[in-house]
Parts: sequence; structure tokens; C-alpha cells
Amino acid sequence: MSFHKRLTTYFGQVTQHRNRGRLLSVTVTRDNLWFALPSEPPFVLDIDRYAIERFIAGEACQPDQSRRIHAELMPEPYLGDPFIAPVILLNLNPGYSAEDCRFYADASRRRACRDNLEHKRAAYPFFLLNPDYALFSGPRWWRAKLKQLIVETSLEQVARKVCCIEYFPYHSPKFGFGKLILESQRYSFDLVRRAIADRKIIVAMRARRLWENAVPELKSHHCLELNSPQSVWITRNNISEGGFDHIKKAIAK
Repeated sequence: MSFHKRLTTYFGQVTQHRNRGRLLSVTVTRDNLWFALPSEPPFVLDIDRYAIERFIAGEACQPDQSRRIHAELMPEPYLGDPFIAPVILLNLNPGYSAEDCRFYADASRRRACRDNLEHKRAAYPFFLLNPDYALFSGPRWWRAKLKQLIVETSLEQVARKVCCIEYFPYHSPKFGFGKLILESQRYSFDLVRRAIADRKIIVAMRARRLWENAVPELKSHHCLELNSPQSVWITRNNISEGGFDHIKKAIAK
């Protein structure tokens, strides 16, 4: 049986969530929802199961598996410390490659992922920038996108002072979840609201309108944008209004 079939079967065996008919109100002052993530796959929060089950059922007849949710991997709704980092990147969702399974097969790397979810202190809060992980695909992708910042400051500074918040928390090859709102996303959206209140530097890497629909407060916040959202490189040439040097200054403090 495929993992997606096992996931659907598993969801079907779960008692209907008592809050299925309404959205939960989540604020950053309440407990972090991700502490409730199961200790073994499928790595899906109880409060997200019903919505994901319905999404999977709708995707069952689609030949394109690019939006397949890979719940055998732990979610990554954010990378880094959203409370300490002065720079917040807004992205769409953690991607997927076959190499990710090999990366997370290691217990210590799974622990690092869970520590990130639980906002635990780490030498490299943006844990995919840990030099011990440099040969894997996800860390390579982020090192490439942040290379100029790393070169002009340091790897350690970028790992401590940059945080990426994903619109959708679960892994998939491509993003296609604009109409799917999960209960767990409320926590990420409130982290963005806190960043706005704290007047942090916010960079809309992708889909600014989608983010603004989820967090209307972004419309009145001066967000930096990329000149080429398709490439999402955080470089001097790809951020308008002198934004790169503004980010660099905040990281170098």
C-alpha cells in the first residue's frame, strides 16, 4: 500500500476532530501547536487531519503528483527563530526531493527538525544551515539562496538572524495549496503578525498577495520584494530599494 493510501486509511480511523466545524483561534501567547506533532509518521497534526484527508481525496484522480503531501517527513512551517531573528522571509512551503528521505532518516537530524518546531535553542537556529548538513539537497538549496548574505556576514550570523516562515507547513514537490487553509497555519500567521508588531524586516519571497490575504496587516507594513520571485535569491541585485544592505546591516549587528 502506498504511503498516501496508508495516510488516508490512517485518517479514516481517527475520530472526527471536535473542532472540525470551526477554525481555532491561535495566538503566539498560547502553546505552540507543533509540540503535538506525532512521534512517528504520518507527521500530521490532529487539527489538520480532516482538511488534509479531504484534500487527498480530491487529488486521488489527478495524474500529476506534484502537490502530493509527503507526511512521512516532519513539517517545516518555519526555519529559524522567529522571535530573535530580525529578518523574516515569507515563502510558500517546504519542497520535496527523494534525498529528503535520506536526510531525515538520521535520528539526530530528525531531532534538529523537531527542536526547530519547538523553538528550542540551537547553535544554528536556521538548522538547515548547519555545516554538518551541507551536502544534502535542502541545505544546499538554502545556502545557494542565502550565499551573498553568508559571504558578506557569516554563516553563523545568518543562521541566527534570518527566519523563514512558510505559508503551508507540509512538504510537497510544488505548491498548490492556496485554497487549503489548515488550523496549524494560524500559528504561522500570528508569528508574522508579531514580526510586524516588532517592526522586523520582512521579505516577501513569493506570493505576496496570498500572504496579504492571510495576514492583512502586511498591506500596511513595508515589505521588501524580490525583483525575480522565480529565483528567490536573496542578493543585492534581486532586492529593490537597497533592501539587501538593510538586511545585511540587521544581520551584522
